[in-house]
Amino acid sequence: MDARTGCSASLQALRHRGFWLVVAVCVVGVGGVFAVYTYVVSTLTVVAGVPRAWVPAVLALFGVGMTAGAVLGGRLADRSVRWSIALGMVGLAAVMVALTVLVRHPASAAVGVLLLGAASMAPMPSIQARLLDVAPAAPTLAAAMLHSATNTANAVGAWAGGLVLSAGAGYAAIGWVGAAMAVAGLLLSLCMFGHDGSRRNT
Repeated sequence: MDARTGCSASLQALRHRGFWLVVAVCVVGVGGVFAVYTYVVSTLTVVAGVPRAWVPAVLALFGVGMTAGAVLGGRLADRSVRWSIALGMVGLAAVMVALTVLVRHPASAAVGVLLLGAASMAPMPSIQARLLDVAPAAPTLAAAMLHSATNTANAVGAWAGGLVLSAGAGYAAIGWVGAAMAVAGLLLSLCMFGHDGSRRNT
Protein backbone atom coordinates (compact mmCIF):
# COMPACT_ATOMS: atom_id res chain seq x y z
CA MET A 1 0.00 0.00 0.00
CA ASP A 2 1.52 3.36 -1.07
CA ALA A 3 1.16 6.59 0.91
CA ARG A 4 -1.67 7.90 -1.27
CA THR A 5 -3.70 4.71 -0.89
CA GLY A 6 -3.09 4.62 2.86
CA CYS A 7 -4.21 8.23 3.24
CA SER A 8 -7.34 7.55 1.22
CA ALA A 9 -8.20 4.53 3.37
CA SER A 10 -7.74 6.61 6.51
CA LEU A 11 -10.01 9.34 5.20
CA GLN A 12 -12.64 6.74 4.34
CA ALA A 13 -12.47 5.39 7.89
CA LEU A 14 -12.96 8.87 9.32
CA ARG A 15 -16.20 9.14 7.34
CA HIS A 16 -17.54 5.96 8.92
CA ARG A 17 -20.21 6.76 11.53
CA GLY A 18 -19.56 3.44 13.27
CA PHE A 19 -15.90 4.42 13.71
CA TRP A 20 -16.84 7.53 15.66
CA LEU A 21 -19.41 5.64 17.71
CA VAL A 22 -16.67 3.33 18.99
CA VAL A 23 -14.48 6.34 19.76
CA ALA A 24 -17.39 7.93 21.64
CA VAL A 25 -17.95 4.75 23.68
CA CYS A 26 -14.31 4.85 24.75
CA VAL A 27 -14.23 8.57 25.54
CA VAL A 28 -17.47 8.62 27.52
CA GLY A 29 -17.56 5.15 29.05
CA VAL A 30 -13.90 4.81 29.95
CA GLY A 31 -13.91 8.47 30.95
CA GLY A 32 -15.86 7.39 34.00
CA VAL A 33 -12.84 5.40 35.19
CA PHE A 34 -10.65 8.48 35.05
CA ALA A 35 -13.28 10.53 36.88
CA VAL A 36 -12.73 8.20 39.82
CA TYR A 37 -9.06 7.30 39.42
CA THR A 38 -7.82 10.88 39.07
CA TYR A 39 -8.84 11.54 42.67
CA VAL A 40 -8.28 8.06 44.06
CA VAL A 41 -5.39 8.99 46.35
CA SER A 42 -7.40 11.69 48.07
CA THR A 43 -10.39 9.36 48.25
CA LEU A 44 -8.28 6.66 49.90
CA THR A 45 -6.69 8.96 52.45
CA VAL A 46 -9.55 11.37 53.20
CA VAL A 47 -12.61 9.10 52.94
CA ALA A 48 -11.30 5.57 53.55
CA GLY A 49 -8.63 6.58 56.04
CA VAL A 50 -5.86 4.62 54.34
CA PRO A 51 -2.45 5.68 55.71
CA ARG A 52 -0.35 7.40 53.06
CA ALA A 53 2.37 4.79 53.49
CA TRP A 54 -0.09 2.14 52.25
CA VAL A 55 -1.35 4.08 49.22
CA PRO A 56 1.29 2.69 46.79
CA ALA A 57 0.32 -0.87 47.76
CA VAL A 58 -3.36 -0.13 47.15
CA LEU A 59 -2.56 1.46 43.79
CA ALA A 60 -0.57 -1.66 42.91
CA LEU A 61 -3.85 -3.56 43.31
CA PHE A 62 -5.25 -1.37 40.55
CA GLY A 63 -2.48 -2.65 38.28
CA VAL A 64 -3.18 -6.25 39.29
CA GLY A 65 -6.84 -5.69 38.47
CA MET A 66 -5.95 -4.18 35.10
CA THR A 67 -3.91 -7.25 34.21
CA ALA A 68 -6.73 -9.59 35.18
CA GLY A 69 -9.26 -7.42 33.35
CA ALA A 70 -7.19 -7.43 30.17
CA VAL A 71 -6.98 -11.23 30.21
CA LEU A 72 -10.70 -11.56 30.86
CA GLY A 73 -11.50 -8.92 28.26
CA GLY A 74 -9.48 -10.74 25.62
CA ARG A 75 -11.38 -13.95 26.25
CA LEU A 76 -14.72 -12.14 26.13
CA ALA A 77 -13.71 -10.45 22.88
CA ASP A 78 -13.15 -13.89 21.35
CA ARG A 79 -16.79 -14.68 22.12
CA SER A 80 -18.47 -11.43 21.06
CA VAL A 81 -16.82 -8.07 20.52
CA ARG A 82 -20.03 -6.07 20.54
CA TRP A 83 -21.57 -7.62 23.63
CA SER A 84 -18.27 -7.56 25.47
CA ILE A 85 -18.24 -3.78 25.08
CA ALA A 86 -21.80 -3.50 26.39
CA LEU A 87 -21.18 -5.84 29.30
CA GLY A 88 -17.94 -4.01 30.03
CA MET A 89 -19.87 -0.75 30.40
CA VAL A 90 -22.37 -2.46 32.71
CA GLY A 91 -19.50 -3.83 34.80
CA LEU A 92 -17.89 -0.40 35.01
CA ALA A 93 -21.12 1.22 36.15
CA ALA A 94 -21.70 -1.47 38.78
CA VAL A 95 -18.17 -1.21 40.20
CA MET A 96 -18.28 2.57 40.42
CA VAL A 97 -21.64 2.54 42.17
CA ALA A 98 -20.21 -0.02 44.60
CA LEU A 99 -17.19 2.23 45.16
CA THR A 100 -19.38 4.94 46.67
CA VAL A 101 -19.88 2.51 49.58
CA LEU A 102 -16.62 0.56 49.49
CA VAL A 103 -14.47 3.67 49.94
CA ARG A 104 -15.82 4.14 53.45
CA HIS A 105 -13.40 1.57 54.94
CA PRO A 106 -9.70 0.92 54.19
CA ALA A 107 -10.03 -2.82 53.45
CA SER A 108 -13.12 -2.52 51.26
CA ALA A 109 -11.61 0.50 49.49
CA ALA A 110 -8.63 -1.66 48.51
CA VAL A 111 -11.01 -4.27 47.10
CA GLY A 112 -12.84 -1.53 45.22
CA VAL A 113 -9.62 -0.27 43.64
CA LEU A 114 -8.77 -3.82 42.55
CA LEU A 115 -12.23 -4.21 40.98
CA LEU A 116 -11.99 -0.82 39.30
CA GLY A 117 -8.71 -1.84 37.67
CA ALA A 118 -10.26 -5.05 36.36
CA ALA A 119 -13.41 -3.32 35.12
CA SER A 120 -11.42 -0.56 33.42
CA MET A 121 -9.57 -3.01 31.17
CA ALA A 122 -12.27 -5.60 30.51
CA PRO A 123 -13.89 -3.75 27.57
CA MET A 124 -10.65 -2.43 26.05
CA PRO A 125 -9.68 -5.46 23.89
CA SER A 126 -13.15 -5.41 22.36
CA ILE A 127 -13.05 -1.65 21.79
CA GLN A 128 -9.74 -2.01 19.99
CA ALA A 129 -10.99 -4.97 17.97
CA ARG A 130 -14.11 -3.04 17.06
CA LEU A 131 -12.09 -0.09 15.79
CA LEU A 132 -10.07 -2.44 13.62
CA ASP A 133 -13.28 -4.07 12.36
CA VAL A 134 -14.80 -0.79 11.19
CA ALA A 135 -11.54 0.44 9.66
CA PRO A 136 -9.91 -2.70 8.22
CA ALA A 137 -8.02 -0.72 5.58
CA ALA A 138 -6.59 1.72 8.12
CA PRO A 139 -5.26 -0.32 11.09
CA THR A 140 -2.62 2.26 12.01
CA LEU A 141 -5.24 4.98 12.25
CA ALA A 142 -7.50 2.72 14.34
CA ALA A 143 -4.70 1.90 16.78
CA ALA A 144 -3.69 5.56 17.07
CA MET A 145 -7.29 6.62 17.57
CA LEU A 146 -7.66 4.26 20.52
CA HIS A 147 -4.80 6.04 22.30
CA SER A 148 -6.28 9.43 21.41
CA ALA A 149 -9.68 8.33 22.71
CA THR A 150 -8.28 7.10 26.03
CA ASN A 151 -6.29 10.31 26.48
CA THR A 152 -9.43 12.32 25.79
CA ALA A 153 -11.31 10.09 28.24
CA ASN A 154 -8.67 10.94 30.83
CA ALA A 155 -9.23 14.67 30.36
CA VAL A 156 -13.02 14.44 30.25
CA GLY A 157 -13.20 12.13 33.26
CA ALA A 158 -10.91 14.28 35.40
CA TRP A 159 -12.99 17.34 34.48
CA ALA A 160 -16.25 15.58 35.40
CA GLY A 161 -14.83 14.44 38.73
CA GLY A 162 -13.64 17.97 39.40
CA LEU A 163 -17.16 19.29 38.86
CA VAL A 164 -18.39 16.97 41.64
CA LEU A 165 -15.76 18.28 44.02
CA SER A 166 -16.45 21.89 43.05
CA ALA A 167 -20.11 21.30 43.89
CA GLY A 168 -19.04 20.17 47.36
CA ALA A 169 -20.37 16.61 47.01
CA GLY A 170 -17.15 15.00 48.24
CA TYR A 171 -14.79 12.35 46.92
CA ALA A 172 -17.09 9.38 47.49
CA ALA A 173 -19.75 10.93 45.24
CA ILE A 174 -17.45 10.86 42.21
CA GLY A 175 -18.35 7.19 41.77
CA TRP A 176 -21.88 8.24 40.80
CA VAL A 177 -20.56 10.44 38.01
CA GLY A 178 -18.28 7.66 36.82
CA ALA A 179 -21.23 5.26 36.81
CA ALA A 180 -23.36 7.74 34.85
CA MET A 181 -20.61 8.04 32.24
CA ALA A 182 -20.38 4.25 31.97
CA VAL A 183 -24.16 4.07 31.45
CA ALA A 184 -23.81 6.71 28.72
CA GLY A 185 -21.11 4.51 27.17
CA LEU A 186 -23.53 1.59 27.30
CA LEU A 187 -26.21 3.61 25.49
CA LEU A 188 -23.69 4.60 22.84
CA SER A 189 -22.72 0.95 22.39
CA LEU A 190 -26.38 0.09 21.84
CA CYS A 191 -26.53 2.84 19.23
CA MET A 192 -23.54 1.16 17.64
CA PHE A 193 -25.47 -2.12 17.48
CA GLY A 194 -28.41 -0.31 15.92
CA HIS A 195 -26.13 1.27 13.36
CA ASP A 196 -24.87 -2.20 12.40
CA GLY A 197 -28.44 -3.42 12.01
CA SER A 198 -29.47 -0.48 9.84
CA ARG A 199 -26.47 -1.04 7.56
CA ARG A 200 -27.42 -4.69 7.10
CA ASN A 201 -30.98 -3.72 6.23
CA THR A 202 -29.99 -1.21 3.57
